[in-house]
Amino acid sequence: VVLARGLESAPSLAILEDPTAGVDMPTRFSLYDVMKDRAAKGLAFLITSSDHDEVATICDRIHIFRDGRIAATLEAPPFDPEKIALLAAGETS
Repeated sequence: VVLARGLESAPSLAILEDPTAGVDMPTRFSLYDVMKDRAAKGLAFLITSSDHDEVATICDRIHIFRDGRIAATLEAPPFDPEKIALLAAGETS
C-alpha cells in the first residue's frame, strides 16, 4: 500500500530502502512485479538493500559501497548473490 501510494504522483525516480523487509514471499514477488512493470514504463528505482539475493533478482546495475565510496560496479545481469556478498565484504575473488 505504501509503495502504491508513493507511486500515485508519477515520480521519475523512486528511492527504496530494503523494499521487501518484513514481508512474506508472495507479497515480495508482487512488489517485484510492480517495480518491474513501472521500470518498463520509465520509472527509475534506486534500491538500497543488504539482501544480496534481492539485489541480484531485481537490479539491472549494482553499485557496491564500502566506506562511503563505490567499491565495485556490476553492469549487467545475471548477478551472483555470492559474488555481491564477497565484493561487499572487500574480497575480490
